[in-house]
Amino acid sequence: MRLFIGIPLATAVFDELRAASARLRANADGLRWAMPESWHVTLQFLGNTSPEQYACVVARLRALQSPPVPVCLEALDCFERAGVLIASIRLTPELLLLQERVTTATQPCGFVPETRPFQPHITLARSKGRPNLGQLKTKIRRR
Repeated sequence: MRLFIGIPLATAVFDELRAASARLRANADGLRWAMPESWHVTLQFLGNTSPEQYACVVARLRALQSPPVPVCLEALDCFERAGVLIASIRLTPELLLLQERVTTATQPCGFVPETRPFQPHITLARSKGRPNLGQLKTKIRRR
């Protein structure tokens, strides 16, 4: 199983993203748009996970207690090299603490935290072929 740990979006954030993505969509845009039902903020990508690791992660995450964490949209942007359109999320102390607690909880299950800084975002679309998001970046800047 390929897994990740993520958090769902509040209705207000979901509605704002739906409106923004509707304005950007075009029939010939060369992007595969993510289904709104799949939108989330990834806290940790686990990748290939054995059934034993899955059971470990579930048990460790159930033990975490966390109040709801607000998700604040910042801007539409692109990971150009990967050909991904994203909505960036403000990195609040609460969100960073939750992400750190999740990655700490999964370590005994055999998962290693990312070495790159946490960059919270929501993936909206991916390039169908060669990443070329220049036109889309121009369109985003005009909004």
